[in-house]
Amino acid sequence: MKTRCIRYLWFSVVLAITPGTPAVADVVLDGTLGASGPLAGPNYDITQNLGKTVGQNLFHSFSSFNLSNVESANFSGDASINNVISRVTGGNASNINGQINSSIPGGNFYFINPAGVIFGNDASIDVGGSFTVGTADYI
Repeated sequence: MKTRCIRYLWFSVVLAITPGTPAVADVVLDGTLGASGPLAGPNYDITQNLGKTVGQNLFHSFSSFNLSNVESANFSGDASINNVISRVTGGNASNINGQINSSIPGGNFYFINPAGVIFGNDASIDVGGSFTVGTADYI
């Protein structure tokens, strides 16, 4: 019995640290434009004060941005914001299988991850303006 428990424990540890295992859904601010650290889900509230406002542009920077099919990311800010520009800097592709929302009236939404963006079958976008996704290193 002791051997069986040790095998299960070892298997669990290996799964937890094995590179290449699917990423757990997460949204983590990288701290370059404001706050840093993981946000609480499953409904991630990404408010204006978590990023940096320059003129009519709101910038957010994440080290990781992934959404499972039961999660959502809700971006909000002043009505004066014309563009929400979100980048992912952590070096891993974003897996979006949940919902991205913006409550900014008429606000355009840009999502940039140089490592790639994968939209799953359950992904959905609800923004007031246009939506652009890209894999550029910079705009």
